[in-house]
Amino acid sequence: MTADVYASDDNLSSDRTKPSLLESVTICVTADAQADVLLLIAAQFNLLNTAPERVIFNRREDDTVKVDITLRGCSARAV
Repeated sequence: MTADVYASDDNLSSDRTKPSLLESVTICVTADAQADVLLLIAAQFNLLNTAPERVIFNRREDDTVKVDITLRGCSARAV
């Protein structure tokens, strides 16, 4: 069995509750400040099939980055 997630064919998933569009989740990521760090983090949103509502990206003095990503309308199980 297959499901086309881009066409909202997610009937095969066990979590059938629709997320509220008013609910939001903020994910805080701390990582090494490598050249591709933003790409590596952004690639995970392709798996969620959603675009972040807000992204705050800060490079710190200790050669790390802190990224705060706010998602809306995504189930807690998916996150």
